[in-house]
Amino acid sequence: MRNSKLELNIVCYNILIGGLCKSGHIEVGKELFHKLSVYGLKPDVYTYAIMINGFYKQGLPDEAY
Repeated sequence: MRNSKLELNIVCYNILIGGLCKSGHIEVGKELFHKLSVYGLKPDVYTYAIMINGFYKQGLPDEAY
């Protein structure tokens, strides 16, 4: 995706990370979160909230969410 001519900002990454976390791919979301600084971006309050929510839901049984 970084090879395209689109300039991705933190909002785009928040959407991607949120989708990964919601679909059960928390580890991939975590990797993308850690790569933000490589892309010259800083996580914002929404990014942290998405990650916290993903980790929280990871610890719950499937029927809870």
